[in-house]
Amino acid sequence: LSFTAVDEVGATGGLAINTTINEVFLGASTSTGDIYLNETDAVTLTSLTNADGLIDVDAVGTIVAVSVVTAGGTETDDISLTTTGTGDIEIDTVDVGAANPGDIELVSAAAIIDTDGNSVVRAEVLSFTAVNNVGAVGLPINTEVNAITSGASTGTGDIYIDETDAITLTSMANADGLIDVDAGGKIVAVAVVTTGGTDTDDISLTTTAGDIEVDIINAATLGDVELVSAAAIVDSDDNSLITADDLSFTAVDEVGATGGLAINTTINEVFLGASTSTGDIYLNETDA
Repeated sequence: LSFTAVDEVGATGGLAINTTINEVFLGASTSTGDIYLNETDAVTLTSLTNADGLIDVDAVGTIVAVSVVTAGGTETDDISLTTTGTGDIEIDTVDVGAANPGDIELVSAAAIIDTDGNSVVRAEVLSFTAVNNVGAVGLPINTEVNAITSGASTGTGDIYIDETDAITLTSMANADGLIDVDAGGKIVAVAVVTTGGTDTDDISLTTTAGDIEVDIINAATLGDVELVSAAAIVDSDDNSLITADDLSFTAVDEVGATGGLAINTTINEVFLGASTSTGDIYLNETDA
């Protein structure tokens, strides 16, 4: 299917354009209007663009998002991709622009994947839900976003995110699997939680530039937490709590601070903890 419209394509409220096709080869709204598509099976979105408006695609099968782009530069220029059957969402380029206030929502009945290592998810805010894994070891979902406001794997599968610069993890949860986030800037871990309750339900946060700000990091009772910071590990608002079996951390600078700003922990062991350059280490453990 190829289409071009000056204005909208489909509409909300059950008035999407229903399709049974293999591919949207070229789809565009060139002026002002939203795009709504509802695919009965799997679909490849080779090129789907909107000059001023949102893009919303639902599919029963797998969505391969080769290039899905909104270019309006406003907070309503969002992208939403949803699979409702057993299909994955394969990410190549899903882009509303990192400097633009549009958001991206990905909802997968299976996994959210990047099988060829070329994913780019660019937005102000990313939300995602998958039944299974999000990314994979060696093949993370590459992002350029300010925040993940809601990110979850609800079944069984790991979560791997690789962020270009700074990111706030407002809510990230995994029901059965690990969470691994690397960032090229500061990580603010507001709520990062694994709830599987096994020793493989670990949490790993790594910065290659910038601090790690700790609020809630909870790997339940058997999972481990690893923090690797290119700068400091901090609790600037005195609300940190790391819950885990083992904690490992490495920071170039300080870990916690005096004046009630220690890193609060509920753990069995600091397996490996280090400040490698200049900075103090302050920990406050709730029990043994």
